[in-house]
Amino acid sequence: MRPGHSIREFIEGKRVKHFKPISLVIVLATVYGLLYHSFEINLFDTTGSRAPRLNSDLNNWMAKHYSWFTLLTIPLYTFGTFIAFKNKGYNYIEYIILNTFKASQCWMSF
Repeated sequence: MRPGHSIREFIEGKRVKHFKPISLVIVLATVYGLLYHSFEINLFDTTGSRAPRLNSDLNNWMAKHYSWFTLLTIPLYTFGTFIAFKNKGYNYIEYIILNTFKASQCWMSF
């Protein structure tokens, strides 16, 4: 219910009450993958008028492999976050935790 509070507590070492972020993002990626491939539930409109026409193959690939794409981009986003917020005092691993919580909350919002 309070993502900022949960993330802050996890980084501070209060981990007993919280789901591990890496496990959470892997579980949610698996659930999304099963929903997409088993029931053909697509949460992204790749055929509508808002979808770019030039990259339709890329959009279809990303929709089909969204779980893998998100998992693989976490280190990339983490590097950008680490550079942008280097004065905040967190290390790279703590930013990975922040970005995995962020990625898992994107899945939970669907």
